[in-house]
Amino acid sequence: MPSLKEICEAAEEAVRSYILSKVRLSDVTRLDIEVKLLDSERLLFEISVDLEVNPLLDIDAEKLAEEAIDKGFEVIGKAAGGGRPHESK
Repeated sequence: MPSLKEICEAAEEAVRSYILSKVRLSDVTRLDIEVKLLDSERLLFEISVDLEVNPLLDIDAEKLAEEAIDKGFEVIGKAAGGGRPHESK
């Protein structure tokens, strides 16, 4: 099993990659991603995403952030051996 730090980094990268697969970097005006380990015994994680995109685009930034968070939790679930860790948006 990867270290907890590696799991957090992989989840953050999954979130970032998903967002940038849907919108160009030049159209992102703010992207803050935070992955926190809440409880190492129970392997509870929290992912938060603050995303803003060019307002001229027809993109629901909140929905895109939620989808990206789901991708991050998929990575955590696989790396941590299954289950659905705690979620935050």
